[in-house]
Amino acid sequence: MNACKMRRDCPSSCIGDLFEKYRPLIYSICSNIWRKQAYRITSYDDLFQTACYIFVYAYHTWIPERGKFGSHLKRVLKYKLMNMLKGSAPPWSRGYPFTFLSDFKSISFDERVETTAHKLAEDPTFYNAVLDILEQQ
Repeated sequence: MNACKMRRDCPSSCIGDLFEKYRPLIYSICSNIWRKQAYRITSYDDLFQTACYIFVYAYHTWIPERGKFGSHLKRVLKYKLMNMLKGSAPPWSRGYPFTFLSDFKSISFDERVETTAHKLAEDPTFYNAVLDILEQQ
């Protein structure tokens, strides 16, 4: 019998192996999101830690009879991280116990403009982020 089918009975035996196997996928998805949304994210480490949390969620929601874990993980990671970027709570949480998003509302407008100008000088594609911030005002 496949050990992964009994994942709830002995989660440490299979989850560690699956994490090592799919770590490159997690890094890849995090890197893609970081490359496109870095201006909205506190740090890459927070994003990766959240992705690892979602990995555990995906592991426990995976039904082996419906398909391979890799495809399930990829779908769950992408959708849950994108939902969190839109402001949704993490899975299995009531409210917002943690987030990887930067909180622009807690700093003054002048600090936002200074931060935006600095990032705009570093990356010309940051123009869309500037428009988002201006729309919030």
